[in-house]
Amino acid sequence: MGTLVLTQAILRYQTRRATDMHTYLNRSATLAGAVQLERDHDLQYPNAKPRKVGPCNTYNCHGLSFGARRGSIVEVMQILEEDDYYEIDVKDVLPGDIAVYFSTGLTQGSIVGDPEHSGIVLERTQLGSVKILSKWGPGDERVHFLGECPYDHQNVGYFRINDRSGPQPGKSVTGRKRPGGRKHAVISAP
Repeated sequence: MGTLVLTQAILRYQTRRATDMHTYLNRSATLAGAVQLERDHDLQYPNAKPRKVGPCNTYNCHGLSFGARRGSIVEVMQILEEDDYYEIDVKDVLPGDIAVYFSTGLTQGSIVGDPEHSGIVLERTQLGSVKILSKWGPGDERVHFLGECPYDHQNVGYFRINDRSGPQPGKSVTGRKRPGGRKHAVISAP
């Protein structure tokens, strides 16, 4: 008897505060356009080194950064808040911290101040450059420096998870201001 494989599913994913979140798992085949997009990225960002694990639709950049590649995550601000991340200055960045690219509104359809991309910090060089592992849309994971990617890097925040009891140095996520003075809203699934 054959096995039925669903192309899309909702996975159960909870924050540390036991809030259910929608994590989407998409097993559908990657479109041919994603392969062409990879080729375009190779030409536009020659210093960004691909990790040949894709292209795939199984997870997005936030699923890589916060969900161990288990699915696509959209509720980034809620994870930052409820999993006790705190914002740190770029001079204090360590491997394993998370870089979140917040929209400045320069990308079509983006809302100013909302998370549009994220990645895992691999290294901060002696010159202060930050090397990141992230996933670019339906494409490959890439190792790249902060500005060597197709995402707006003018408003990046760095976050570290609080693994200790009690307050940590740095800014709280809930206090992060959007450009124009508005606080971030929690992003919810469609």
